[in-house]
Amino acid sequence: MIRLFVGLDIPNDVRDHVYSLRGGIPNTRWIDKENYHLVLRFIGNVTEDDAYRVHQELETVKYDSFNLALTTLGTFKTGSYLRNMWLGVNNFHVLDGLNDKVEKAVSRAGIAKDVRKFHAHVKVAKFNNANPEKVNEYIMYNNLFKSRDFKVCYFCLFSSNPNKDGNGSFFKVERSYPLLNPF
Repeated sequence: MIRLFVGLDIPNDVRDHVYSLRGGIPNTRWIDKENYHLVLRFIGNVTEDDAYRVHQELETVKYDSFNLALTTLGTFKTGSYLRNMWLGVNNFHVLDGLNDKVEKAVSRAGIAKDVRKFHAHVKVAKFNNANPEKVNEYIMYNNLFKSRDFKVCYFCLFSSNPNKDGNGSFFKVERSYPLLNPF
């Protein structure tokens, strides 16, 4: 079995800029900059045959290249429990369109439709009972964060692999798929 997702890779200089946000919230595990990515479609654990069918269908996706920037900090929570902090994007309508094309390709490969609503974001931190007031202060202080615009000329099929120390995962680009009209 292989654990897969479809997403966008983040340029190294943008990763460095996002990495500069780390710190200042107790009980927070910051995501390693090597693991910054934007998930278009989580697939999950599949067989090698399923992975190959997904790859074949993703090769058929036709979508124009576009510009993107990371901006706007937010949180995901369950009830009042804070789970994660993320950065949103400035061009989410374009990502909604690409997500729709990717979803259709993955469905054609025989993978069940994702029932969760797509929310374009890059996860930057995981909370472990972080103080909500400290998190809100942090977000207010960093709310004007904006990365540079970067060109998105391809999307990727990633594998998720457990770290050898058992703490978290690392992500590997398995395949890249070009978008139309690169600039």
